[in-house]
Amino acid sequence: MSKIVHYLCYAVDEKTKDKLIYYPSAQPKIEYLRNLMKKNDYYVKIVSNCKSKKGWFGRKSYNVDDKEQHIFFSSFHSKSESVNKVSLIFEILQTAHYLLTKVKKGDIVLVYHSLFYKFPFALIEKVKKIQFILEMEEIYSALSDQSKKYEKGELEFAERASAYLMVNDLLQEKIPINGRDCILSYGNYQLPPILVGKEKEEKEQIDVVYAGVVEQKRYAAFVAARTAEFLGAKYRMHILGFGEPEDIEALKQLIAEVNNRVGLEKVKFHGAKSGNDYYKFLQSCDVALSCHSYDATMSESADYTFPSKIIVYLANGLQVVSGELRCVRQSQFGNLIHFYKDNKPKSIAEEIQKIDFSSPYDSRSIINHMNLQFEKDFIDILEKNKVK
Repeated sequence: MSKIVHYLCYAVDEKTKDKLIYYPSAQPKIEYLRNLMKKNDYYVKIVSNCKSKKGWFGRKSYNVDDKEQHIFFSSFHSKSESVNKVSLIFEILQTAHYLLTKVKKGDIVLVYHSLFYKFPFALIEKVKKIQFILEMEEIYSALSDQSKKYEKGELEFAERASAYLMVNDLLQEKIPINGRDCILSYGNYQLPPILVGKEKEEKEQIDVVYAGVVEQKRYAAFVAARTAEFLGAKYRMHILGFGEPEDIEALKQLIAEVNNRVGLEKVKFHGAKSGNDYYKFLQSCDVALSCHSYDATMSESADYTFPSKIIVYLANGLQVVSGELRCVRQSQFGNLIHFYKDNKPKSIAEEIQKIDFSSPYDSRSIINHMNLQFEKDFIDILEKNKVK
């Protein structure tokens, strides 16, 4: 029997993604860690706490292959907040029961950090203390002044972990690890295949891309569109993304306005792409933008997360232009990134146009090296943190 890992997270698959609420941005990291574990002969139980989108969702459990099992707990979603609270309690009880009955001595428990998980672990604590590795993707209590009320409980739960995967170099400012194992886990380091061959210095046009959520509140895609207006004649801006229909429509209107003012198609929206189509498009470009803006109330939350798109950009060989975020500047990729000082389109355009494409640049080799090192460190941390 392979070594068993219980991966408590928010995953979906082809059978469940239309029925459950999930975050697309979380899936690549979950899949990356799962693949590494299977590659190293672990039997991975994906224990998902995704909630029903609508109505009743019944518990599902099935084997994917001889090294992977998927388990989805029952949940229900209603217009009534009271009913949804009952569902939440039901989910906590199911998770606690799973931990009590399915986790055995010698198993490994990996938990994707969520405020939810402190409840089932607290519920079983007097009966069974379970050692677990905590995958810290962000600190929720740092998101806003309103979320500060969760800080004590969140940090107490985090401090109970026996080891950590931390998404950036700054999380230890909040989480005192006190000598426990901790490795950095910025994102999915797996290199996509090379799908586009090109010599940047021979291109007549320089293609800039923003890929990600289209949301008026976070504004990144809209900043990218406005930036195109300040770029020189040989630059073109491309936007890939997904979002609510009203946000997509607002972006399209802005793009039409920008192109009309410039007098040519300076910026284009391509919709959402995935898989090799996504990688092929990125590889056809030269520069990629990470341009989410954070106001004063969100500045702390920016310190305790990491823009996963930066890893994807680098893995596809792109030069990256980013806002001046501490989590990026102080990361192991900080010396590869071109930073702009403010979130004004003109400043971003100026930084893009400073890039010297004649200088040697091979971000893929750096990501590949990090992938090999991370796999070694990750497997080591799994082996050292089995349930006792």
